[in-house]
This record gives sequence, structure tokens and C-alpha cells, in this order.
Amino acid sequence: MQMSDDRRRFRRWCAVLAVPAFLFVLAACGGDDGRAEPSTEPVTQPADEGPAQIAALSSDAAEAVRTLVGAERLVAVPESTSNEHLGNHADEMAQVPNHVPSSANVDPEQVLSWDPDLVVVTARHDGEQDAGELLEQADVPLVTIENNWGSIEQLQDNYRTIGEALGAVDRADKLIAEMEADLAELADQLDGADEPSVLVLTNQASDPFIAGPGSMPTDIVRHAGGAPVVDGSEISRTMPAEPEQIVGLEPDAILLVDVLGRGEESFDGLLGNEAVAQLDAVENGRIMTLPGRSAMAAGGVHVVDGVRDVATWLHPGDGLEEGGA
Repeated sequence: MQMSDDRRRFRRWCAVLAVPAFLFVLAACGGDDGRAEPSTEPVTQPADEGPAQIAALSSDAAEAVRTLVGAERLVAVPESTSNEHLGNHADEMAQVPNHVPSSANVDPEQVLSWDPDLVVVTARHDGEQDAGELLEQADVPLVTIENNWGSIEQLQDNYRTIGEALGAVDRADKLIAEMEADLAELADQLDGADEPSVLVLTNQASDPFIAGPGSMPTDIVRHAGGAPVVDGSEISRTMPAEPEQIVGLEPDAILLVDVLGRGEESFDGLLGNEAVAQLDAVENGRIMTLPGRSAMAAGGVHVVDGVRDVATWLHPGDGLEEGGA
């Protein structure tokens, strides 16, 4: 049987990263401090050098496409990408013609109506996974990301994969090399420094959550010279925060990830708990609030700025400079 043109493109562009899926997802602009910063201005490519009608159905994938080839190639992105608290390019994403409702099952027929020549899905979302299977049956070229964008390494792997599908491998390699150079510089500065234990809390829902060991904010802490308290604990995934758990973890410091743009006040109920308030980290005010766009994979290469901001907070007096928020 002869293979269709779309199927040929699917075979060429389709890529799967076989890493265990995880639940948690959701990078601030660099400061003018003389460091080499990853350039997030996309390189525009001629339309014949890759897909030109791309539907990216998760915020992290949408940011990857924007950074690699430009927002003008996107025909659909999640609504959350136009939220300035979650992304660094909300104005550009707001101009994308179609927006997928957040936390909703993706309608494959709707996606097909946008006439995409490439769809990028993240399998950790059940709705995206189901849509991806149906889109594959419809011979739509598909890139499926099966990890949870839960670390800087996973983010870099995903940029390489998406870059291959977009014909932007050189661009992806350049961005990753710049990230690695900045992280290596920071690691040298932190060499021999103490590693305070850090609890990461997020306000991704109505109540605060503890970020699990497989989440991007926790990986940021590792790169910033901190020791996540969830590593080696009984907490294996991101989950609602309970005062008893927090007290038992006894963190030296607490990092608050503000996904909703509500600030530290959104954590007051938890941090004001009588037992939690007696922790040294709370009594001594060793608490930092980091915007979601600096701590989540949707921030793209700017997560490196989040690493530097956290490192500067954890290691004052070590000559570190913030990446900017």
C-alpha cells in the first residue's frame, strides 16, 4: 500500500520521548548583568522549511514553538499562554488565532478544523493523549511529548525533539548550549556552598500544593544550590499541602511559586497555621515568592533565570546576581 504524503510527514516529524509521565506542569527575563543570556527572540524561517500551521496543545510546548520559529506559525495554543503570570510572551500568544480552554478535553474535530500541518501534544494530559490518538488516525503529523517537562533536562530534550519537527534543530541546539553555559557558570559559583533544605509550595489550585520531586520548581532548587525536602521523603508527587507534612519536613527555607498572580497572601492560610508558623523558616522570614513564569516549564529557557534568582536568595553574600523577574 502506498503511504500518503501526510503519513510520510508524520513518520518524519513524529517523535516520542519515553519517560514516565507525571502530573505537574505549568522564567523570567534576564537581568542586564553582563551574563550571556539565552535569546528568546524567535528566528523566523521561510514557510517551506517546516510546518507553518502548528497547534501546540500545552503551554510549555507552545512556548517552545514560539521560541524556535515564532508565534506567527501557531494556529492554536492553550488559553493559559496569554496569562502574564504564567508566560513571558502573553501579548504574542494572545494574537494566536485559536485558544484551547485550560483543563479541558481537547476536541480532535475542532483541532482538525484549524487545518494544522503539525500538532504537538503532551501525553501527561489525558485529554491531549486521547486527542493525539484520534489525530494520528486522521494522518495529522504529530509530535507527542510523554514526559512531564519536570526538569531542565527534560525541557531541553523536548526542545530538541520539537526543533527536529520544526526544522529548527540548530536553533534548539544554540538555546540549549546557552542554557548549559549559564548553569555551568552558576554551578562554579556555588561550588562548596552549603545546601539549605527547601520546601516548594505552589498556588496552582484553590489551596497550596507541595511540589513533588519530579516537578520543574523542585529541579530549579537543585540547580540553585538547595536540597529539596521532598527528595528522599514519602512525598512522590505534587499534592495538596497539609500542615502536618510541612512541619515534619522541617525545611530551612520555603519557596512559594505564584502561578495565579495572587502573591504571598495566597499562602497566608497555610503559613499562618499555628504549627507551621513556628518553623524556623517562617519565624525567620526565609521565604521567597517566585512568579510562575520563572518557575514552570512554560517559561521555556527563562527557567535558568529562575535558577539564578533562587540561588541568589539561598546564598546571599556569595556574589550572585538575580536573573530578573
